[in-house]
Amino acid sequence: MKTMLKYAKTLIARNTDEAVDVLVEVAAPEVKGAERPAIDAVAVIDRSGSMAGGPLAAVKDAVKQLLRFAGPSDRIAVVVFDDEVETILELKHHSDVEAAAQAVSRVRSGGSTNLSGGWLKALQILTESGRPDALRRIIVLTDGHANVGLTSADTFAPHVSTARAGGVTTSCIGFADGYDEAFLAAVADAGSGNDYWCAGSDQAARVFTQEFAGLASVASQNLEVSVVGSEAVRKVKIRHEFPTVDIDDRTKRVTMGDVYGGETRRLLVTFKVKPTDALAPLDLGRISLSWVSVIGEAVMHSVDLPVAVTVLPTLDGIDDDGASQEAVEMAERMQAERNRRLGRELADAGHYDEAAAVFSVAAGQFARLGLQEDVVLLSTDVDALRTHSWSPAQSKKQFSRSRGTAKGRRFDYDDKD
Repeated sequence: MKTMLKYAKTLIARNTDEAVDVLVEVAAPEVKGAERPAIDAVAVIDRSGSMAGGPLAAVKDAVKQLLRFAGPSDRIAVVVFDDEVETILELKHHSDVEAAAQAVSRVRSGGSTNLSGGWLKALQILTESGRPDALRRIIVLTDGHANVGLTSADTFAPHVSTARAGGVTTSCIGFADGYDEAFLAAVADAGSGNDYWCAGSDQAARVFTQEFAGLASVASQNLEVSVVGSEAVRKVKIRHEFPTVDIDDRTKRVTMGDVYGGETRRLLVTFKVKPTDALAPLDLGRISLSWVSVIGEAVMHSVDLPVAVTVLPTLDGIDDDGASQEAVEMAERMQAERNRRLGRELADAGHYDEAAAVFSVAAGQFARLGLQEDVVLLSTDVDALRTHSWSPAQSKKQFSRSRGTAKGRRFDYDDKD
């Protein structure tokens, strides 16, 4: 993979407090079908009472599509859960897709939502029968809150994190407006996977297809970024929302997960620089990256990138030729996302007028960046807030849009797409 640092500024003034934004970019090569590793995936499907009728029918159709999408070296299992857990399809390549689809068709809705029980059964399947050289992924789909088993992120996510360390990753799909998006996001983060929002179950097939297509194009796994600020730095801040370990104010470790073929993953890091008398290149620290390439034979890679700027007596009349417009715009976008998140939190707390004001600011920031889709979405929600018609579905869409920006992938789907 190609790695690069882009600076929002490369020149700073002497004896001033400065914030230097550095954009880390990691670009993966395209993956040819013959090179990709095999996939062992378990779909974990909510069949609780709220899924009765159209939702469960749509999800079953999505699972059938997943079975048809799998390649000859891929294996799929299906687990369903309500207050009980049942394995509908064993982990194998289902050459007779129609027979497998019929088994899925026989699933009926039931009682409560034992999400953790379904996930644990999937983990057991991948631990006992999964291939160590395959990409092993659990994909959880639900429309409700977990109310049986491990029902909080604090108790459930550590198990998902342990599974990830053992090579089993987890993605989550929530649809409609009854599920807990923060819970699913925490589980996906712990599992180095993705978390999606669908306005309705009819979008499930699209999301399953996107998730499996991503798995089928994985070029590298376990991308981690370590940032260590020098003594010249007061604080390091990670601006994207990848799972981050704060070792201290100047040392951070970020888990970015899988990188798809042809994809560029980005991470914005801010170095808060102490005032300095030095008139010379100033060492701000180092950014180290590591990953496992899975194209062909699995190989561990690492790279160490120094971070430095130049200190001048004054910046008056001086052009910063080394500055990157991409880094500048990413810093602006992260500020807009911060306002989007704040507005959503205010709206969910019932502070509609304050939320509308913050959303309006965010809409202006996105407009300056030319991101018209976000402007329209925020403007629509401003109108809803001013008429006190803000809905859980709007909240979830904004949450998912923020997550998508923060991770560089799309995670929200509705019937307008």
